[in-house]
Amino acid sequence: MTYELENFFPGDPQNSYRKNEAIKLFRTITATATRAEIGLRRIAHDNNERDRFTRWFGPVGPNNTHLNQIKANLTKIIRSVMGKKIILRNSAVGGGAEVNPATGKLRTGVPLEAVAYVRPALQNLKIYLLEEFFKHHQYQWTGAGVIFHELSHMFANTKDHCYMHQPCINLALNQPLQARNNADNYRLYFEEFM
Repeated sequence: MTYELENFFPGDPQNSYRKNEAIKLFRTITATATRAEIGLRRIAHDNNERDRFTRWFGPVGPNNTHLNQIKANLTKIIRSVMGKKIILRNSAVGGGAEVNPATGKLRTGVPLEAVAYVRPALQNLKIYLLEEFFKHHQYQWTGAGVIFHELSHMFANTKDHCYMHQPCINLALNQPLQARNNADNYRLYFEEFM
């Protein structure tokens, strides 16, 4: 997988940490994507893989249509991770946080709770990493998982219906069609391979 780091510059006091963290996360994503792809192939023959799939996406469904759609989405994401150049942009304060020139405000149009985001309408392969992203070890998610979440927006056109462990499990149980379109379900599935 090729990647590029953007806006990581020596004038930022956190530059070395943020840069090293981003490089380490990309290596983790590549290794994890390989394991996830192997897991997808084993769903039909391995009860543990089927249980993992069901936990995050609901039952496989008649004629495997649900399974096939999710497999197609995951394969798209994983192949993109392996074959495209993704740009990680440091958008943390002190590292080039985005300021709207019209308002002078930071992060215009980005939800306050966001730790990373993509702009799919621009059709660029850029993931914007915010301040909280670099503190991921303090939270219930991993940096690699967040990047995979954002990749699912880019390559599988997922949405944000809910976040975190229990709401995503509930979504898979009660609304599997929505779970297959929820970015955090893909993140949580992916993180189980780490």
